[in-house]
Amino acid sequence: MLKYVSASQIKTFRRCPRLWVYEKFVRKTKTPSTKAQEFGTNVHEELEEYLTTGAKPKLLSSQALVTDLPYGLLTKGILTEVAVSKYSLLMRPLSKVVLSNYTLAGYPVSGFIDVWTTTGVEDFKTTKDLRYSLKAEELLTDVQMMIYADVFLTAHPTLTECTVTHRNVTRSLRSPKSRVVSVPVSRSHVAEQIEDIEHTVRKMADTLSQYREERNVHLVDDNGRTGCYAYGPCYFLKRGFSSSRINL
Repeated sequence: MLKYVSASQIKTFRRCPRLWVYEKFVRKTKTPSTKAQEFGTNVHEELEEYLTTGAKPKLLSSQALVTDLPYGLLTKGILTEVAVSKYSLLMRPLSKVVLSNYTLAGYPVSGFIDVWTTTGVEDFKTTKDLRYSLKAEELLTDVQMMIYADVFLTAHPTLTECTVTHRNVTRSLRSPKSRVVSVPVSRSHVAEQIEDIEHTVRKMADTLSQYREERNVHLVDDNGRTGCYAYGPCYFLKRGFSSSRINL
């Protein structure tokens, strides 16, 4: 049974259902974090500390992101710290829960919103090159930001739109560059996106049920292998799709 979903899971499934099943239910062991992932984690931790206590970030990439994020907004209740439980997304302005048990197609969602403002939600992104950062029109269909927008609008039922923002910064120890990409999104647009996302989640549940019956990951749809090289050859592809039966 599918216990919970996340934006990253949904994106992986859309790229290749077989890879999603393999990563989440067959291999089970997590791959070691890359240097890029560790750098991104460090930046997020520094920014959270800055928004909470005002502690000046040490990494130059973190410093580049806080130039227009004045310390003190969090304690005034304008920015909202978001805490995450194992199977649900919880928004907590200081200690008060605004919204909990957010679900998609009936399944709990795991996630973390970096910044919650009076007008929308923001996410910090580290990248090798700003050319890889999402454009405004791409944010309008980004699974993660549409989920966060839905959470925000659910918490503010009188609003007709909100703003979704990516604060991008390059991974650099010398001269990082930053870029803010922001776009307003209407409630109706978010509703359409969420309907499409929930359709994907239901397909994920059906695919997992199929796998549990067949016990063979190689019978799961590979989406025509169109996503095999999306981010370089995937782990599963490198192993040649050799036939085997693996019990959960």
